[in-house]
Amino acid sequence: MSSEHPEEFSQPPVSRTPDDTASHEATTVLVRGETIRDQEPKSTPKDKESTPKDKEKSPRKEVSEAKIKMQNRLPALDDDADVGVQKEQIVIRDGKADLAFAGKLLASAAPPSAPKGQWQEYRVYETNGGQHVFSKVTRSVYVEDQDTHQA
Repeated sequence: MSSEHPEEFSQPPVSRTPDDTASHEATTVLVRGETIRDQEPKSTPKDKESTPKDKEKSPRKEVSEAKIKMQNRLPALDDDADVGVQKEQIVIRDGKADLAFAGKLLASAAPPSAPKGQWQEYRVYETNGGQHVFSKVTRSVYVEDQDTHQA
């Protein structure tokens, strides 16, 4: 059996007598390792969208318009025009002092899209002293998610 196909379980046939129709049978179903017992039928997605109570239970995250613009430009980055340009560079680092040096941006890269609203940006710099600095910025379009900076 291939791991790509969902597991299938067969149930033995149930024979009912006239007395069984009035009684309530407990049903246990095993789905991908989870046991589900006597659940009430769930409403359809249409029903959930139409009731205001359900919308209150799962509030949507607020997105940043500036970050949405950045996401829509991927894989292009704001500093793509600075590749190969000699200038003063500042590389931000979380929890550490920022790096400031004279040098040039050798390369920058980002994914072509960010379907889940999060992506990483990578940059490689060369200092005037011949050393290299590698930076990684993880961005999110959501306001409550802060960007992380490593170098």
